[in-house]
Order: sequence, then C-alpha cells, then structure tokens
Amino acid sequence: MAARYAGARPFARGYVRHKLRLDPVHAALLALAGPQGFGEVLDLGCGRGQTAVLLLLAGAARRVHGIERNRAWLSEALRAAPLGFVATLADLATMPALPPADTVLLIDVLYQFETAAQMALLDAAAVAARRRIVIRSMDAAAGLRGGLTRLGETALRHLWPGSRARINPLPILRLTGALAAAGWTATVTRCAATMAPANMLIVAERAGAAPPA
Repeated sequence: MAARYAGARPFARGYVRHKLRLDPVHAALLALAGPQGFGEVLDLGCGRGQTAVLLLLAGAARRVHGIERNRAWLSEALRAAPLGFVATLADLATMPALPPADTVLLIDVLYQFETAAQMALLDAAAVAARRRIVIRSMDAAAGLRGGLTRLGETALRHLWPGSRARINPLPILRLTGALAAAGWTATVTRCAATMAPANMLIVAERAGAAPPA
C-alpha cells in the first residue's frame, strides 16, 4: 500500500510506511470493520489519507470522504487513493455541520482542539454518523502513561507543520459521557504504541442502527 505514495515527497513516503508498520490503529480498524465493513466513511482530519487508502483497498469501506485543512497533505492523499475517495479542504474548527456517513472517524484529532471545540466537533459527529463513531485520543487521566504520551507528542510537533499548536487531551470518561448523552453506547480499549502509551480507542454505536447497505 505504501507504494501508492511513490510520487509523494520523501518525508511523506517515510511517514506512511512508519504509520502502517507501527501504528496499531490500522489493524484495529480493519478488525472492527469486520465482514460487513464500515459502509460510507467520513474521515475527519484525514491527513495524507493512509487510513482511507487502507480501508478502500481492503474492502472495509465503500466510500471515504476525507476532510483535511492541510492542502499539501490532502493533495498527497488524492494522488494515492483509489476510486471511492473524495476530499474536502476545510478546517474542522469552522465547519458548521458535517456531511452524513455510516461511520465517522476521529483518529488523533480531538485532542488538538480547545475544549469547547472538541465538544462541538464530537456533537457534530454524533449527528452525522448513522451507525458508528470511532475515536482515538490520549487519556488525560492516564497518569504516567498520559504524561509520556503528551511528552512524545510535544517532542514531535515540529515534524507535523500542519498540526494544530495545542495538545489538549480530555479525560476519556468526559468524551464517552458526551456520547452517551447523545444516545450512543461506547466501549473503550487501549490502542497504544511505544511513543503513545495512553492512546485509547473509543467505539460508539447507535442502538438499533442497521448495518451499512
């Protein structure tokens, strides 16, 4: 799959190879999709699109709509992605609403926003998703693991020029509580790598939601 980024900049090629090889979130998403798949996916903060490419090539998504504010990253995603990927250049902090999808992904996105913006984006995702919301965020209440994750994220900020300037993880219980208030049932599991031991995966499902067609 990394070969699809052969025309990208050297750093982008290395980044994608690293993420696919070492980040456990990709295997977790494929396992979660299962034989039914995710249906139509809205990938918020899709970056260079490696998650979208993976899901489409694996048949785990019928269509992926990526939203990203970094023009260069989005261009790399569009060049690499197979049919079924569409993209919108936009800042999630200023979008009044999100387009509907069966599954909404918020992978390593929420903790980059101020608290009020995080909650607003979570509310918007709860409205947009027809079946499932998948979030990965670092747990602010994880003690030493949380401190190490925050330290690693801070140390690498200079490598991600399109990332937001802040690191503002909220307690996972606050996020799941907001989802529950919106009518979603959430489960939480660790989805951590060596440099990010406090990363958690939140999977929220709407009671009675039909599987994607």
